[in-house]
Amino acid sequence: MGSKGQREIWERVEQARSEQRLVDLNDEARRAGLPCRCEIGVPLWNSLFWEYPSAGKQDVLDIGELLHILHDRLKSNVLPGQTNFYIRPPRPTWWMQKRYFLNLTVRYRGDQVESVLIMPQFDTLGSLFPLVPQALPASMLARLMQTVRRFLPFCYRTELTLIRSLNATLYELLRTNPLFDQVDRYLDRLRPSLGPKEFSRDEYREVTLRSLLTQLELMAAVADKLDLEIRLPVSGLLQLMASYVGFVPVRKNGALLADKRPFH
Repeated sequence: MGSKGQREIWERVEQARSEQRLVDLNDEARRAGLPCRCEIGVPLWNSLFWEYPSAGKQDVLDIGELLHILHDRLKSNVLPGQTNFYIRPPRPTWWMQKRYFLNLTVRYRGDQVESVLIMPQFDTLGSLFPLVPQALPASMLARLMQTVRRFLPFCYRTELTLIRSLNATLYELLRTNPLFDQVDRYLDRLRPSLGPKEFSRDEYREVTLRSLLTQLELMAAVADKLDLEIRLPVSGLLQLMASYVGFVPVRKNGALLADKRPFH
């Protein structure tokens, strides 16, 4: 990338910093041996690195591992002054393709590294100024959409409109996520399942529905922590819960809860 492109990125970084759209990773950078400022856009952090409630080991990436790789690359000095490092996460998430990379853009002052900015693989500025203020964790959205699609073949005819509406809403949430392309490719490879043989159709339907509603409740809790409101077909979901599970999700003004402010 030319010097003009680099200047544009760092001008946007300054603007994003002033608007509190960046997460400060200086402590993590020092532990990795990087004596420089290190930052990441809030949407990418919340989507890929934040250990949200209920997150498992394969749901998020380890920021320390990523920065250690960058430190080793810089120390090797193979390409002095290199401004872009594409790094493959050493332990990718369960939905992430093996060839996914993160773009670590480096700014120098003389021969010394001054700043590092972490961005998605093909995105340069969009992750700093997204379509929505926040992004839900990518693994949470991927798992929810996977469960919706697993439940779809077991819907009663009267529920199809509701479940399709829920799937469309989740897809719109995914479209504003900085990991949209990766998650969308993963979901596109999924095939409809008839359920395990040890379950009857009705048993598998109920187990899948319970899982779906539990995941929706977790999403509401995470969204509440991020102070974001997400509009979902609440009345229909409440009816399903009352019929099969016996509990209801968190509500606020007729909507399930979700994110408004950065969670660092």
